[in-house]
Formats: sequence, C-alpha cells, structure tokens
Amino acid sequence: MGASPNDEPLASPRNFFLCRKRRVAVLFAELLGRSLLPFSHFAAVDHDIMAIPLSLDLDLAKFDQSRFDLSMFRYLEFKARDRRSKNARPLTTSPSVRRESSGIIIAKCVFILLLGAASISCRQALYEGPPWKEEMAKGYFPYHRLAATDFQVNDHLNPEYGMYTRVFFHYSYNHRWSIQNGRVVDRVTNWLVWSGFDRNKSSRKSWFKLGNEALPHEQGHLDINELHSRRLAEMSLDVLPHGEGANPKEASADLSRKVEALATRASKEAKKEHDQYDAETAHGKNLSKQREWSAAIRARLERAGIHF
Repeated sequence: MGASPNDEPLASPRNFFLCRKRRVAVLFAELLGRSLLPFSHFAAVDHDIMAIPLSLDLDLAKFDQSRFDLSMFRYLEFKARDRRSKNARPLTTSPSVRRESSGIIIAKCVFILLLGAASISCRQALYEGPPWKEEMAKGYFPYHRLAATDFQVNDHLNPEYGMYTRVFFHYSYNHRWSIQNGRVVDRVTNWLVWSGFDRNKSSRKSWFKLGNEALPHEQGHLDINELHSRRLAEMSLDVLPHGEGANPKEASADLSRKVEALATRASKEAKKEHDQYDAETAHGKNLSKQREWSAAIRARLERAGIHF
C-alpha cells in the first residue's frame, strides 16, 4: 500500500490541431496580407489561437485552452499602421483597387467571426464542467468510495506494494490578454480543476488479502488528494498568476509556466501529506493510527463540504 509519486518530469506539449495548422497559416496569409502582419506575427497568432497544448505528468495532467480575442487583431493592426505611417506617401487609388480592398476587409471580418464562434464553443465546454465521460473512458474516475473492484489484480504493476492507489488532478483554463503600460498581460478568465482515482495504475497483488485496514487506508489517499485538489480549484481568479511579455505569445508562455509552477507546488504539498500518512499509519498496518487519521480526514472533508 502506498501513495503515488509526483516527481516525474512533464511530457512535451502536443498540438491538438496538427492537421489544421498549415491551412490556418495559409488563410491568415491570404486574408491579412504580409504588409499588415509580418511573418513573426504569424507564428504568434497561430500559437495563441489554434494551439491547445497538453502535458501529462504521472499524477498531474494539464491543458490550456487558448482563448481567441479580437483585441489581438486591433493590436496587430495598430502596430502595422504605426509602421506604415513612418513611410506614408499620398496615393490615389482606382475604383478596382478600392473594391479589392473592400473585399479583403469583408473576408477578414468573416474569418474573425468564424474564429470567434470556435472560441465560444471551447469556452462553453469549459464552463460546463469536467469532461467526465471522456475521462472515465481513459480510466480516470471521479472521487468516490473505493471498493475492491476498483483495483485490478496485477502482480507486476507497482511491485513493491501489495495494494496501490494512484490519484490524479487535472486542470484547464481560459485566458485573455490585454495591453498595460506597453506590455502584454495575459490573465486567467476561467479556472477548472477536477480530481479522482486513476484506475489504470491502481492495483493489488493476487496474493494480497483484503483485511479491515486495506480499503480504509487507500480511501485516505483518495481523500487527501481530493482535499488538496479542492483547495486548488477554489483559488479565485485574482489570486491566480498572470503572464507578461512583449507580445501575446510571450505573455501566454509566461502564464503557462506560472500556472504549471502553481500546480507543481500543489502536487508537492499533497505528496508530503501522503508520505506522512503512510509513515504514521505504517501503510495502514497500525490500526490505531489509521483510525486517528481516518477520523481527522473525515472532519476535514465535512468542513470542506466534500461528499461522495
């Protein structure tokens, strides 16, 4: 019996929209034109609008859902107008050129509306709550009272323990950037954390006999994880970190690093309590200590309003 570790390195981010990324970049080039949006900004827009990174840890997974913001275009067009004004010359345009310009403007507006609609769809999915249907299909189950059937019989998984509980917490967030004092500031606008039991990596040995102490001890690990996850979930938006940078891409990357650091601290705090719990209860074998811990955890769950 034992708590799950939290110190494995994060995996590299992956792009959910690999098949669409090339088409988006081409569409930006056709609609916005190189005079308005230089190449360095193509990468920034492509990253901030279309890229949804997903990183996985042993007990900690995260994705950040990037939010499309119309102010991005206002910012880029302002920069473009500023550059053009330095080399501006009086020009006369023919009716055909004016008609072509009008067509480009209309195309831009249509494109912005389409991206805005896609963004609204992403935000609505986040506001609706944790995606438990998809999570359970992957073996991630919400907080519940544990039973013997939650633990697969596997003599090779977690070989040092007769019974092993793997817990998790996942998080996602929306964010929006703005310009303050000449710097881009990226802030979290919606924050969602959910947690529970990882059935894929929880196990018990074929020779392990379920005594009176086994399930209560493993339940304690799941309860501790829920308490720490709930604390993280209830952090208000003004307390969460914000990102800063010279452009939206830098600000978004800075925000992602700071949120990752916040989640890592929460994971380490939880692991510290898991280790203390195992040490004081001798992994559930010290029945008097196990009863003390179980009573104290139940009281904390009650105060936090956490129920099965």
